[in-house]
Amino acid sequence: MRVTAIETLRAGAFGNLLWLRLETDAGLEGLGEAFRNAEATEAYVHETLAPELLGRDPRELAAHRERIGRVIANRFMGTPSRSIELRGDAALDIALWDLLAKSLDAPLWRLWGGPVRERIRVYNTCAGPAYNTAPVLGWASRLAEPGASALGPLDDLQAQLDDPGGLARSLLAEGVTALKIWPFDRFARATGGNAIGPRELEAGLAPVRAIREAVGEDVEILIECHGLWRLPAAVAIARALLWNARLLIMDEPTAALGVRETAEVRALIRGLEAQGVAVLLVSHDMQDVVAVAHRVAVLRKGRLVALREAAGLDADRLARLVMTAEAA
Repeated sequence: MRVTAIETLRAGAFGNLLWLRLETDAGLEGLGEAFRNAEATEAYVHETLAPELLGRDPRELAAHRERIGRVIANRFMGTPSRSIELRGDAALDIALWDLLAKSLDAPLWRLWGGPVRERIRVYNTCAGPAYNTAPVLGWASRLAEPGASALGPLDDLQAQLDDPGGLARSLLAEGVTALKIWPFDRFARATGGNAIGPRELEAGLAPVRAIREAVGEDVEILIECHGLWRLPAAVAIARALLWNARLLIMDEPTAALGVRETAEVRALIRGLEAQGVAVLLVSHDMQDVVAVAHRVAVLRKGRLVALREAAGLDADRLARLVMTAEAA
């Protein structure tokens, strides 16, 4: 089997999307896709990737990935860090896997080792069918404003501001028990994410309060910040969201912070504890864990392998516990 053609397609109604189709002399086709910067990604596919794939066997995935990742996209050329090339490579990779599965007459999930779980919980990203369909100049995606016209009957982005309670009730009626909203995003542009004032905090909290009043604790609320906020503003938002909270989950809160900012996060955790708020800290930093934890749980491959009091643990002993489920 050989690749005979590489076709790309962009549709005006979905300006952020690029579709890629591989054609073969065996009559099989592989489909892939990329998102954002569609026109530039399309140019990269035809200028750089197509000459490497035409006439080759698409089923040799490892060879293609090696050649594209280490020769065409050699790190000394700077290519792997550029989003256009990564988007094009990803679209091609998807199409190659699609072709391989079709050539073996097997579903992809079977090629990847079979199913892992029978059921998985889902949450609703409160955006809508029209969200991110077209490029937006000057910002990553459309920002809704209260009272603006909805883009359709399922415009959850507008509903999260104008009718968050009704949105939560409708999702709960469909069996969805968690939703993600971003009520603070529209305030980030004014300060570059450096600060957020009391008025903006209160406006951002309004949808959260409305959802709690509408459905109580039956629906979990996830807050998306899209990486727009620097530490002081992010901490202010987190504190505001603690309204009537009993448990706060912090996933790698210090991973990208310096020494001073890390100390501030640890102080924040201790302050929450003093207020009676339980904090579930997920971290690979053993120093963070031993600095603030009362109990430590270690999970490996989804299973709890160790659970003990943190007293008497230092970073080295905790690392040993993580690696071997034994503490010296």
